[in-house]
This record gives sequence, C-alpha cells and structure tokens, in this order.
Amino acid sequence: MQRSMLLVCHAADGRIASGNRDAVRRLLMRADIDVRAIRRGWYAITCADGGSVELVAPGLEGTRMFRRAELIFNTASWTEDVLHLVMNVMRAGGFGLMDGLSATRVMITTPEHLLRFPWLPEPPMIIRSPHQLALALGHPVAQRVPAFARP
Repeated sequence: MQRSMLLVCHAADGRIASGNRDAVRRLLMRADIDVRAIRRGWYAITCADGGSVELVAPGLEGTRMFRRAELIFNTASWTEDVLHLVMNVMRAGGFGLMDGLSATRVMITTPEHLLRFPWLPEPPMIIRSPHQLALALGHPVAQRVPAFARP
C-alpha cells in the first residue's frame, strides 16, 4: 500500500516560510543512505536497512521557495531507518509533518516548533522517537526489507 505525507514549514507568525534547504541537502549527502534523483525535485531514498521513501521537494535545489515537501512510501518499506530519516528531515528543514491535507494535527520534533503552528485546531504533537512516530501514524515498523523486495 502506498501512502504520502506532507512536510510543511511555517514561521512563528503562522505564515508559510521557507525551510532550511542547506541542512536538508547536507542530510541527504550522508553515506548511510542512497539518494537517486528521479527528476528535478523528486528523490528516491534507500536507507541502510533496505527501507525506502520518495521525497518530492520542490525548491530543494534552490530555484523556488522550499516551504513544503511530500514523502511517498510503501508501508512494507517503513523501517526504523526510514523513520529516523523522516525525523531528521523534519528537524533539519524546520518542518512539521501532516498525515495528508485533511489532517488537523501537525507532528513536530522539537518544542521550539510549537510556536510555528498557532493556527491549528489541535496543538502540534511532539514526536521524540521513531517508535512514537510509527505509533502516531499507525504503521508497524518493518525490521529490515529483504534484498529481493527492494526497489
């Protein structure tokens, strides 16, 4: 089953802001993940444990505002390394995570980001671990993706 989530960035006044593209770029250059560009602003990422996710990030390359991104994943490849990667992208870029456009609650990784989402009907949920993120999203975590099942 394929699923997508949104990463959004807001300033303290609640307006849309640009995320930290340099920090996200540095994160994507790490040796423990394989990043392949599918097309401009769209990346296929495979983690060391075989988990994978696609990152659709208009503006990451510096041609426009970097205010949002989309994560697309297959639930069978939702591993602990992918969860760590998602949390690291959230921290590095200053993003909140929304489980779709109709979500009423944003997930964040640091208390400082509480001020960036004052306009929501529910206060943001602070996610402190990959396990907590998996529980919040309702996905079991695959221990390791077998090599024959990798993209």
